[in-house]
Amino acid sequence: MGGWGYCGKSSSWLYHKLDGIDGNGGRGGFTKDELDTLSFALTDLSDRIRAAAERL
Repeated sequence: MGGWGYCGKSSSWLYHKLDGIDGNGGRGGFTKDELDTLSFALTDLSDRIRAAAERL
């Protein structure tokens, strides 16, 4: 996967957002929609990790 597939953004976009930097280099966090997507992504990843661990 070439980027953060849950929203079609690059991984650097995600890292900047996590550091509180917006797309223009200024201060900026996540929007409500972005937080919803991040929450879904983290839950999905945790489910996938748990399933993989159970298959071991």
